[in-house]
Amino acid sequence: MRHWLTTHHRWSGKFCPAYILPHWTAFKALVSSYLDRLNGSGDVDGDGKVTAADARTALRAAVGIDDLNDLQKAAADADGDGKITAADARAILHKSVGGESA
Repeated sequence: MRHWLTTHHRWSGKFCPAYILPHWTAFKALVSSYLDRLNGSGDVDGDGKVTAADARTALRAAVGIDDLNDLQKAAADADGDGKITAADARAILHKSVGGESA
């Protein structure tokens, strides 16, 4: 067994890199804050900007042309109803031209 792996008491024998465990709470907080910023942000492609391309991607997903991964779905769901619709795409487009937040 490698020295950098350690058994995590809740994982019943599964291994976790030992350098993560002391920082687990901080890691969870970082991921949580990232996901909170992402949810409904409109930045579907994850480039840090909300653009018409994000709205286009959301619209293509709304009509079933494109499949989005979970992070993209979270960003594209502008109204937070759990579905990607044309209304979400419109809100993202509105935000991309300087309107209210998506």
